[in-house]
Amino acid sequence: MQLKYFLWYICFGWQVTNALAQNPKVLDSLHNAYKNSRIDTTKIKILLRLADQYKNNAPDTCLILTQKAIQQSEKINYKKGLAQSLNMMGSAYYYLSNYPKALEYYQKALSLSEQLSENSLAASALNNIGISYRVQNNLPKALEYYEKAITLKKQFNDINNLGVMLNNVGSLYYQIENYPKSLEYHQQSLDLAQKNKDTRATGVSLNNIGYVHYKQGNYTKAKEFYQKSLVAREKSNDKQGLSFTLDGLAKVFLQEKDYTQAKECAEKAVKLAQEAKSAQRIAEASSTLYEIHKKMGNYEKSLAYFETTKTINDSLFNIEKSKAISGMTSTIELERKQKDFLLLQKDSELIARQLEISQKRAEAENLIALAKGEKDKRKADSLLALAQKKELEADKLAAQNKIQTAENEKQREAVAFQQTINYLILAVLFSVLVLAYFIFRSRQAQKQLNTELSHKTEEIQLKNEELQQIQEEIIAQRDQIEEQNNALSYHITQTEHSIKAALTIQKAVLPFDNRIRELLKDYFVLYRPRNIVSGDFYWIEQVGKDTFIAVADCTGHGIPGAFMSLIGINVLERIIVHQKIYNPSEILHNMHQTVRLALKQDIIENHSGMDLGLVRLEYDEAGKANICYAGAKRPLYYIDASLPTEVRKIAGSRKAIGGIQNEKITYDENFLSLPAQSMLYMSSDGLEDQNNVARKRLQEKPILASLLQNYQLPLESQKNAIEVILDKHMEGTEQRDDILLLGLTL
Repeated sequence: MQLKYFLWYICFGWQVTNALAQNPKVLDSLHNAYKNSRIDTTKIKILLRLADQYKNNAPDTCLILTQKAIQQSEKINYKKGLAQSLNMMGSAYYYLSNYPKALEYYQKALSLSEQLSENSLAASALNNIGISYRVQNNLPKALEYYEKAITLKKQFNDINNLGVMLNNVGSLYYQIENYPKSLEYHQQSLDLAQKNKDTRATGVSLNNIGYVHYKQGNYTKAKEFYQKSLVAREKSNDKQGLSFTLDGLAKVFLQEKDYTQAKECAEKAVKLAQEAKSAQRIAEASSTLYEIHKKMGNYEKSLAYFETTKTINDSLFNIEKSKAISGMTSTIELERKQKDFLLLQKDSELIARQLEISQKRAEAENLIALAKGEKDKRKADSLLALAQKKELEADKLAAQNKIQTAENEKQREAVAFQQTINYLILAVLFSVLVLAYFIFRSRQAQKQLNTELSHKTEEIQLKNEELQQIQEEIIAQRDQIEEQNNALSYHITQTEHSIKAALTIQKAVLPFDNRIRELLKDYFVLYRPRNIVSGDFYWIEQVGKDTFIAVADCTGHGIPGAFMSLIGINVLERIIVHQKIYNPSEILHNMHQTVRLALKQDIIENHSGMDLGLVRLEYDEAGKANICYAGAKRPLYYIDASLPTEVRKIAGSRKAIGGIQNEKITYDENFLSLPAQSMLYMSSDGLEDQNNVARKRLQEKPILASLLQNYQLPLESQKNAIEVILDKHMEGTEQRDDILLLGLTL
């Protein structure tokens, strides 16, 4: 039995709740409730319910909401809310695959819950700690915390989720091959489910007991419990569960060589999985049919089910891979932005201290001048002593500045090291290309082998006298296919690891959410790469009182586009942060020259480049936003809050960054002054260029209409409205380009 089947066995019965996550109606209801609530504790509870909606599919959002709940709980000293928030924060980090951080917050939640005698919450934290240890394969620790959670639940007669916990322990004992203990805990879960007349939970526990008996080779007992599970699951109309149990029965019949019943059960399992729209279940049941037809000698059907299983599993793997990458990216970005912020604080301290030094030296000089003009010697001596004291204070501050300057230089050396990391990205992406080439060759070889297998099957049907010989050839070729699949799986794994590393690095250089929220009042980003890594990027940085915001669309998408996006981010940082060039038109001109030089476009035929919009934003004392904009073939859209009758547009210059361009064309600067609550929007062309099934572009008209209609709504609602338009337009077709839209409130 494959490991993935075992993992499904562990959590199948409890994963169905994930389907409820991010229900738009539920989210809208919660957002409205939060907005209208005037009670602090109620607002915290709503924040946690919102976070729970997002934790599985959007853990970054869950983390932000939970952090807000923690701050509000601490502000009003709401300790129960704080304990619940700490537990939810642990879950956010868990779904981000940052298990050390998850454990840290679960332990804090446990400690506070115990202080408050909140036994149910303490049991939940104990169970979550057990899950975190388990996913890190620390089974003894996982078992320790699982059993503590169960003991606490039983002690206070708290049956909420007790059945889940008992099943968790049962599956863990199964994992360490302690089958008697596994059966004991699954039986306890079954007794509890039957006592509560919970038919769904009864079906899950009966199925788990049947599976343990199957693994022990006790097929009679396995069939008995599987059949009881079928009865319970039919009562609860649990189609996914029925598919799972029928698949288990099919495997039992397969071991008993009753191929007819095995095939019947597995086919029913596939049909139910299709009705339930469960890709995982379709893959598992198809894998069983592959084994059944292989044993029956139906090699053509066996191969067809093998292909179905492989295609679905590849898709599911990509989904899980994206979640893991999101977790790694969020952690890396958080650490980097925190270091940047600390360095900025230290620089500010240096400037403040230098001003104080200048002030004290000026005071000392003034005192000396007064002393020289003073005729009374005692007063003159007193003035000179005071001047000397000021000089000593200034010297002391200067010494502190010298030490601080040295420390800041070390920090800047770390920034320089980050530049080296950017070059390593190129090496990683190159390795991805090499591995992709090997995968292509392996897939071509597999297609060729599949064709040969089909030909051999036809020969069997046409030449009965050669049946035995050709069957042997088919078996030999089947084995060869399996060997090729093993090699292909290895290359795919290597490629996925490389792409995972590449995407992690690419996302690490994009602005992290917490940093953006420090610089902007409120914002949203609609970011959809076409091929995992993207050629679109956004960049936000603050220099003094100015905030620079860039949105770019690089040549190509996927790996080629990702190369250009990394170059674009590197060049922007060098020009603005290090070369201290702040005029948008001058920045674009320098970017154009730097990209051409970096890609040697005067020497080789290389037309790569990017379209880019750049905003320099500053607020005056009256709260108005002063904006300077320059665009390289990309416009700036805005809504003036004082006259919100239309979405206005500033067209960019007709000259891209890099490539062969008309050098006489310059990048124009445009100036705006907008009141508070006005909106800015910047985008790549991927959104408006997206085709529908009739190959008709979406265009900007419906996008701008939606922005104008919804501009007073929360930023997340504005984003959701655009996504609804986009998804409806894309229905039945594939994404053709990277998509990026950034909106912000002034």
